[in-house]
Amino acid sequence: MDDIKKLIENRQVQATLKQLTPKLMCIVKHLGQKIMGNEGVGEGLHVTPYDSGIPYLDNEEQQLPTAEDEPYAIGYIYNGLSIGHNLEIRYLTDDRDLRASYNGYTVYREIEGEIEGYVPNETWENVVDRLYKRAKEKEEQAKKDEKIEKKNTLLKDAKKFLDKLRETWGI
Repeated sequence: MDDIKKLIENRQVQATLKQLTPKLMCIVKHLGQKIMGNEGVGEGLHVTPYDSGIPYLDNEEQQLPTAEDEPYAIGYIYNGLSIGHNLEIRYLTDDRDLRASYNGYTVYREIEGEIEGYVPNETWENVVDRLYKRAKEKEEQAKKDEKIEKKNTLLKDAKKFLDKLRETWGI
């Protein structure tokens, strides 16, 4: 039993030293897509109003349920099949659940900051390293674009303020 605990601790240390969590998060956020959800419909990710057994449309007064809220991001997903790698990375924000699968097998899993599973293998780790370089470049470009957008917004707000002053006070 102690051998298993030592192995688990050793793998957690390895994963931490290789910085897999930040790399996977960068990849999934900057190369992946948002997973959209809609609160108010169902009681979880896989439950719909039709699962409750309530017979809808029994009479003319009843209508199909509709979602009142706007969809929002519940997480991110990246799938590498389009570039020839069977790597999937998924992050769910509410559960803080980060998973990476390679060739259909879960190779990394972290829930709420705790590494639950890690299967060291150079094959998938090399793919992650290459993707991380691309994602990091994209992240840096996004930061630059955000900085420019902030500056433009600030300039627009200042111009509006000055125009309002001129209009109000005739300056």
